[in-house]
Amino acid sequence: MDNACFSALTDADRTEWLAQYGSEPTEADAGLGTIGSGNHFAEVQDSQEVHDEAAFSDLYLLKLSLVVPAPSGSRGLGEPLLQNHVEKYGAEGLPANTEEAAR
Repeated sequence: MDNACFSALTDADRTEWLAQYGSEPTEADAGLGTIGSGNHFAEVQDSQEVHDEAAFSDLYLLKLSLVVPAPSGSRGLGEPLLQNHVEKYGAEGLPANTEEAAR
């Protein structure tokens, strides 16, 4: 599968490709290599102006860099983030004026 989009393959080709790596097909396979459907989108951010040099540096960003953020609600990432937060801080949110809230 050289430079082919996984979602563009036929079901038989996907099954064959997955078998090469010891995996079985699932219902989610057709979405691999895509950003989803509905309200999903790709976002590219350009850092033109820096207001907090220290925070910018802490994120390992460079001026004139492009950043492609991962929306936390996409691809099942949002739920584990929420569960981790609720386990750690409860459903009330972060306490004000704490290090965690400042991040």
